[in-house]
Amino acid sequence: MYGLTGISKGADSTRRRGAPAATLVALALVVLLIALAGRAAALAEELRPDVTVRAADSTLTGAEYRAAYGYTTDESADVYITGWQVNGGSYGSNAPARALDGDFSTFWETNTPNSDDFANAFTLTFSSVATVDRVLYRVRTDGQAGRGYPLALTVYASADEEGETFERVGYAESALTRSAVVFGLPRTVECRRLRLEFTEAYSDLAGDAYAYASAAEILPLRPEESAIGELRGLFADYTYTSFVSGTEEARVRELVSETTATPAYGISAEVRFLAERALSVLEGETVFDDARELSTADSAELPRRGSIAGYARNTLKTVWMGTDRIATGVTASPGEVLTVFVDAPEGDPLPSVVFTQHIGHWSSWKGGSTALSRGINFVTVPNLYKDGWSTPTVPGGPVYLTDPYTDDEQSANVRVYIDGGHTFPLYRAGGDVRAFEDALYAYAEEMAQTELPDVAEVQSDNVLLTLSATGVRAFVERGGDVRHTCSAWDSYLKKLYAFDGIAMSPGGAHYDERAPYLNVNIRLMQPYGAAYAYGDHVGIQSSWEGTALDATEFGWGYTHELGHMMDIPERTVGEYTNNMWSQYDRVTREGQPARGDFAAFTLRMTPDDNARNAYSKKDNFAVPWWHAESYRPGFWGAFDNNYRYEDRAGITNATELHVYFASLAAGVDLGYYFERMGFYYGNANAPFTTDGASEAYKTAVSAALAAGRITDDRPKLWYLGADAYAFTVSHAGAGALYDESDAAASPAVVRNGSDNVVIVTDGSDDERHLGYEVLRAGADGAEVIGFTYGRTYTDANAPADAIYCVRAYDRFLNASGMSAQASAQTREVAVTGGTAYSTLAEAVANADAGGMITLTADTYEAGITIDKNVTVHSDGAKIYGISGDSVFIVGESGALTLSGSLTLDGMGEARSAALVRTSGTVTIGSGVTITGGNNSAAGGGVNVAKGSLVIASGGSVTGNVAANGGGIAATGGGNCSVVVAGSVTDNTASGSGGGIYANGYVNVDGGYVTDNAAGGSGGGLYLYGGAVTSFRGAGVTGNTAGGSGGGIYADGKTDFSGNATMITGNVAASGGGMYVASSSQSRAVTLTLARLSGNSAEKGGQLYVGGVMSAGGALTVTGEKTETGGSVYVADARTLTVTGGLTLTGSVSLPSGGLAFPEDLTDVTADVRVLPRISAAGDFTVATFAGSADTRAVKAKAWDGTRERACSLSEDGKRLYVAVITLATDSGATMLPTDGNGMTLPELPAAEGKRALGWRAESGELLLPGDDAGGVSALFTAEYALEYTLIFGDRGSFTLIEGESVAAPSPSDPDFLGWAPEGSDESYDGTVVLTADLAALADDSRTIRFRELRAAPPSDDNAPDPDDSGDPDALPLWPFMIGGALAVIVVGGAIIVILGLRKQRNDRR
Repeated sequence: MYGLTGISKGADSTRRRGAPAATLVALALVVLLIALAGRAAALAEELRPDVTVRAADSTLTGAEYRAAYGYTTDESADVYITGWQVNGGSYGSNAPARALDGDFSTFWETNTPNSDDFANAFTLTFSSVATVDRVLYRVRTDGQAGRGYPLALTVYASADEEGETFERVGYAESALTRSAVVFGLPRTVECRRLRLEFTEAYSDLAGDAYAYASAAEILPLRPEESAIGELRGLFADYTYTSFVSGTEEARVRELVSETTATPAYGISAEVRFLAERALSVLEGETVFDDARELSTADSAELPRRGSIAGYARNTLKTVWMGTDRIATGVTASPGEVLTVFVDAPEGDPLPSVVFTQHIGHWSSWKGGSTALSRGINFVTVPNLYKDGWSTPTVPGGPVYLTDPYTDDEQSANVRVYIDGGHTFPLYRAGGDVRAFEDALYAYAEEMAQTELPDVAEVQSDNVLLTLSATGVRAFVERGGDVRHTCSAWDSYLKKLYAFDGIAMSPGGAHYDERAPYLNVNIRLMQPYGAAYAYGDHVGIQSSWEGTALDATEFGWGYTHELGHMMDIPERTVGEYTNNMWSQYDRVTREGQPARGDFAAFTLRMTPDDNARNAYSKKDNFAVPWWHAESYRPGFWGAFDNNYRYEDRAGITNATELHVYFASLAAGVDLGYYFERMGFYYGNANAPFTTDGASEAYKTAVSAALAAGRITDDRPKLWYLGADAYAFTVSHAGAGALYDESDAAASPAVVRNGSDNVVIVTDGSDDERHLGYEVLRAGADGAEVIGFTYGRTYTDANAPADAIYCVRAYDRFLNASGMSAQASAQTREVAVTGGTAYSTLAEAVANADAGGMITLTADTYEAGITIDKNVTVHSDGAKIYGISGDSVFIVGESGALTLSGSLTLDGMGEARSAALVRTSGTVTIGSGVTITGGNNSAAGGGVNVAKGSLVIASGGSVTGNVAANGGGIAATGGGNCSVVVAGSVTDNTASGSGGGIYANGYVNVDGGYVTDNAAGGSGGGLYLYGGAVTSFRGAGVTGNTAGGSGGGIYADGKTDFSGNATMITGNVAASGGGMYVASSSQSRAVTLTLARLSGNSAEKGGQLYVGGVMSAGGALTVTGEKTETGGSVYVADARTLTVTGGLTLTGSVSLPSGGLAFPEDLTDVTADVRVLPRISAAGDFTVATFAGSADTRAVKAKAWDGTRERACSLSEDGKRLYVAVITLATDSGATMLPTDGNGMTLPELPAAEGKRALGWRAESGELLLPGDDAGGVSALFTAEYALEYTLIFGDRGSFTLIEGESVAAPSPSDPDFLGWAPEGSDESYDGTVVLTADLAALADDSRTIRFRELRAAPPSDDNAPDPDDSGDPDALPLWPFMIGGALAVIVVGGAIIVILGLRKQRNDRR
């Protein structure tokens, strides 16, 4: 036991003896670690920029300032530069003295470039001790401006006149500038020598090996007077709009006084600004305006998306699309000096400012870009205004920023504040639309008082609209919403971009993160046509402003100009290729056929012996390229992408490159197509031919064929019509209708005269069928002579022995086999005066006046002129109208009667005229049918320009199609009339008037207008322009309209008589049965002797009163009780006057005073639910009465969407009304009907940051939700209190309104003294009451933060000595071993850091 004890003590003694040694080792390692860490920190500090860099304004570069504050070589000064030294020599005559001569046109340039182990330095020696806090540097201004600029600059100073005794002062990093800058030292230095080391120099040549230092001027500057610096330091932030906390007014005024006495005040604009700004802030004249600040932290303000213009021009190669301008919401006048403040970390690239003239001239509306520097920038607004412009405007316009940097290039800490100018209404997508609308009205008041540009802007991701504040305000007042404007423009433009092959989402070919933000500026400008595209904007006139804001129907015009913006210069055909975007928009968004003379293009391209002139005629609206797009949707985008990204395969000829890239885009060798049309590009001397193409072109095409990129198929693209694209897209994947194994049926060939032959095909009802290619046999085989989309083709130059065959094509351009051949047959078709004729036209020409022509066989004709009185009779034979003109053209002296069992069938052949066109008299007898008309203009069956049309009972106009007036169009005003005793049925108009479209006299006398359809208004009849119409026992049923008036649209004097007219089963958006649009009493509609029922519409199921009318006299209107007027909808400012004899049931939607009744109500029965459209506070009038009313005849109840309210009668018995409760909130007023039973007040709408208190009555009483509002008209205003958040450190937060209290958290800690709010020393303990004074301490988010107050810790002289370890057993060896190991690891890491920092510094050199 003893031995063990002794050994134990011995070992313990050894451990104690070893402990001091281990301690010394550990301490040594710690000392080494501290030394190395210090060196690493020092190197890091050397590389941290601490020298500020800002642009030097004209003040600092001026001679006065340089003389007052600069150190020059002038020996008369107290301290001057006596010598200079450069370590890299001089290049040629560009000696160092040239950087000190005060002449900015000369410069010094080193003779030795920077390298890894050499940095150019420029050392200055002073006559005595110089005090320096800044250095002015001017970039050279010769042809190599910017060369040698110190991208990284290290400044050293020495107190000695000689020797290497320099100490580092600071380090700067900055972006290249081509003007003067001021390097601000981190501290003021007193020195005899100053050295500027060009640690990294800019080179405009290739490679760092050419980084030669250079300077036009180097000027050390002495500090300005201390008062200036102190005054500058009193401002709280970069905008100079407030002082730091605790600033005393007296001290500010004292410093201003001292500053104004300095030389700098008389010289420096910045110093004068400081003094003036300080006084302005003191007087409360200058306050921070959030609308004037833009920050990179907010993507709506400075989005950091890179250069959109650069992407558009350089990558997408668009000629003008894309702008980097960012709206600021500030406008400025010529000559005005704006103060622009910039706050940004050193090294961040900075925005530039651009000035414009509102409604300026296309060539001079925009000034140059002015680069901004950190700190204060004084920028003078250029004059871009000129007298004599045709559109009046005010000098000046919006100010913009450009900031073409990405978030990788620029931090989120760049802020710009614009002082001066005037703010104007600007809406940024996603912003506060209510605040924008308020700004519009406020700006209108300002414009009335001050001369300001009438401007407002709307900016989204893809559009910047620069419009008039007046126009935008009018848009808002008519219910417009700029949020829709933004989203609609973005959607519209993104579709156009996608059409052009620009990928809009990641994963798309060639996707670029800037693509979703490709934008355009639409702006009001001086006239240059209705609109134009130039530079980076589309200029418009005020007439286009509404369309820009509505953003629903952009139309051909806007898209045409945008096409100009997106055109690629090297493949542009001016005013043609830009129409590709218009075609796309028209076809896909508007749902219309493509625009252009497709027929003319097809006519020129089709014959095998064509003149190769289809392209040169230029009447095509981009038809050649649209044919390729229709065949292969996506062609245009692929075509443009080829110009952007595809290898050119050695092709240098612009025409050949166009054809080659088009072939790659279509997947077909299109050489044959371009050759057939005679295509050439630009000023080419000759059209393209495959044989005459260059070897480079032929080789490229052969390679593409071999690689399978294109095929050698030859689809006849010119057969594709104006509607081909829509069909190809909607029927993608549909099978072919034809192939060569199935021959087309042989045609019938009829000779109509010696040279005129009509080829009649079988036709096809299959929607895939396109048309027929017509061939004429000759000595060398059959040649293509034409193509028809219908059933007939006329060969106007037919040889006597002509033989024909046809080939059918489907919409995918697959062809059938050739039909059997057929020769022309001559036959008799009509007889008059005992003589037979081979054509009806011949029979008409030879008939006597008043004569009868009998049709004996079917005939195929068109263009028959009637200039006398004739009757055409048939017992079953038909007249088929071939394509082209009208079948009958009746002159003013002509009269045509059609009788018997005669059918005039247009076969659906496309034409630009009605089947019958008359300026004389036309009678359609019983048993006669006019059908199959297909007119691109007005009147599918009949067009009455003058004269009269009578449809006898049993006669019909049915199954015709037109733009307006699917069945009949009467467009001659008072010179034409239509009488319908027969029927007008199943006709269709893409526009208005499915059955009849008329502005003349119309009499529907026992006839029927049924089952017609109109894409616009007037499904049955569209009566416009003062048409005079009468209905007598007629039927208007089953018609539909996409717009107004399912049965009848009436804007003209209209009356009903005889037996009741039935208006039933019609459908429209407004006025299912009838829509009254008459604008004056002379055009008033008198609705009597009619029954309206079973019709439907969103507004006014039976009747919509949008004009002047009266109702009564055996009139029955029966509708449903719907919320939008199942029976009648009376438009705002309109009144439905009841003349008696009315039965009205269902619901009536009314503005105030919408029904007016006569004194005698004995034959009036009204049992309706009234739907008040309340627009003003006070009683809502349901009806007015001429005399004391018999209210039993008028049963009406108002409905508020929840329940019906009883109407009240005025004391004089002449007014039926409902009381209105008006609920006013921040977002507007809601008006609800009430009655004598009162109404329960609803909950208040939620308001962010506010607590609802209740509804304040006009009497001052505060009512709560659930209280009774009473039964009389009254106004209640929503009342709220602001909520504040009180945060007590990390111990809890509470939400209060003024006057409420909360128990503050109370930690069980003897050192806790209480809570103090930030910005105040007042202490709170226990209950905290939110007073007005406490609320005033809240920040912008109405948050009040409290900090804990604690007692200071007591002093304890008896604390144990940290060096006294106490028990020697407390010093085991293992902690020192671990500590030593850790120290080694850390030391090694520090050495690595030092080496890395040294390399980084060398790299910067």
